[in-house]
Amino acid sequence: MIILALECSTRLAGAAVLRDREVLASATWTDAPTERQQLFQAIPRLLAEASVTFPQIDVYAVGLGPGAFSGLRMALAAAQ
Repeated sequence: MIILALECSTRLAGAAVLRDREVLASATWTDAPTERQQLFQAIPRLLAEASVTFPQIDVYAVGLGPGAFSGLRMALAAAQ
C-alpha cells in the first residue's frame, strides 16, 4: 500500500511517501506564511524521488490538528 501523508497543522509541516511501513521520501519545513507554498512544491518532488505516480497512491493521510486552520485547509485541499 502506498501512502501520501501530509501534516500542515503545526509550525513544523511535512509530507512523506510510504510503501507499507517504509518511508520512500520525506520533507519537513517551517509553516511560516511565506513558506506555505512548500507543500505544493514538495508533493511532486517527493513522488518523483519515490518513483511513485498519483494513480499509484492508495491512501491519503492528513493530520487534523489541533493546529492552524489555514494549514489544515491547505493539506486537505492538496489531498483532494
